[in-house]
Amino acid sequence: MKKPLPIGIENFEDMVTSGYYYVDKTLFIKELLDLGGKVNLFTRPRRFGKTLNLSMLRYFFEDTGDTGKNAQNKALFQGMKILGAGDAYTCHMGKYPVMNLTLKSAKQKNYSSAYFSIQSGIAAEFERHRAVVEQGKEYLSPKEYQRYMEIAEERAREEEVGSSLLLFCRCLYKITGKKVAILIDEYDVPLENAYFRGFFRDYMYDLNANLNAFPRPYWINTSSNDIIRDLVAKAGRETKGQIETLLKGDTIDIQVHEEVTYTDMGGNGDNLWNFLYFTGYLTKEKEYFKDKYVFLKARIPNIEVMTIYENTILNWMKELIKGEDFRDFYRAMEEGDGQRMRDILSAQLFRTISFYDSAENFYHGFLTGILSQSENYLVKSNRESGNGRPDIIVKSPSLRSRSFILELKVSDAIDCLEADAEKALQQIYSQKYQEELKTEGYRKIDCYGISFYQKDCEVRFGAGKWQDKSSIGNTEN
Repeated sequence: MKKPLPIGIENFEDMVTSGYYYVDKTLFIKELLDLGGKVNLFTRPRRFGKTLNLSMLRYFFEDTGDTGKNAQNKALFQGMKILGAGDAYTCHMGKYPVMNLTLKSAKQKNYSSAYFSIQSGIAAEFERHRAVVEQGKEYLSPKEYQRYMEIAEERAREEEVGSSLLLFCRCLYKITGKKVAILIDEYDVPLENAYFRGFFRDYMYDLNANLNAFPRPYWINTSSNDIIRDLVAKAGRETKGQIETLLKGDTIDIQVHEEVTYTDMGGNGDNLWNFLYFTGYLTKEKEYFKDKYVFLKARIPNIEVMTIYENTILNWMKELIKGEDFRDFYRAMEEGDGQRMRDILSAQLFRTISFYDSAENFYHGFLTGILSQSENYLVKSNRESGNGRPDIIVKSPSLRSRSFILELKVSDAIDCLEADAEKALQQIYSQKYQEELKTEGYRKIDCYGISFYQKDCEVRFGAGKWQDKSSIGNTEN
């Protein structure tokens, strides 16, 4: 029997006990212990299983206070590589109190909602350890015990919640004699969300409103795509070229600025590239020194993140097109002026960020977006259907008015543009694409073959031609 793929599974115990496919990453525990750091930051790109790894760490290190549960957690690692790493590592199994906190739900519209989400997450972890604290409360002062219970029951004041992790560590250390492991997932979601929602400064109250005092440079694991949207929206010509380089799968060179904060994001292009790197939207292919500075050759880490860039760019392009006036383009299309259509499309392409690994989708979305701005025509996209249908149909609601068929080609080289545009036009006739409109009752059917190569295009016009049994190559205006 084949094992199921662990789609959406982020809990280590569920992964193991439910029999999902699992790539053994338990030697990561050994690496972590070998590092011996008091604070460790996992800077892997998005979608690399950081949440699952944190869950694995919890089940390995946690002393639940229940002997039977500890034994169950240990059994999860049977047959995995960490158990063969030696006693120096396995002796840490089930030895420490663990706080496992995720801030993913703190992506909210305002400060009060975000704070409530964080408070609820902290309270849930306090409640999870309540039995241990109740059993060992004689080791705590009355004030410590009272504050612990107020936080667990979500009755604590905001200032007390702000120091709750310190209180948790102190209480559990007094009771168990062991230092506490704190695992925080998606920890900068509230910061990044607050920046883009406009209440970032509300998070700074306990730092005396000194923005430069904010901990640096820990900006990893954001779960929003706002940073990419910000990059695309503010991109000048140079930045657009860099984005296109990345979308081709190549690298760009960026100088590392580890001291950047969210308030620096709009300062210059380097800062924004650093945010993309620190948040997992770029990954390091090579590191080198130039003079006394650190530089990276950075690239997009994987296909999934590449798709995020492409979808963000397409959505940005649609919004950009909505703000443009394309009446000259519609007029040129109605008048059969292919050269004017070409000039307008080329000028618009020059302003956009293009990607060419899925170029047909890009150009199709680009042209459909422009055509859809007209109030006089209906636009039908057949990109997804294929199988003998034209790429785009544009038609008036009135059967007595105009209709258009547009067929698109992506050229392999600049010198192929004219020939490919002609091929696209002839395909309309050879495949009898006009028949659909003719059957509906349209009589004025103009055809366009359009080819694209990077920022250039070519347009070929065919006036009112269709093929049927009674007329081939007939022209009607």
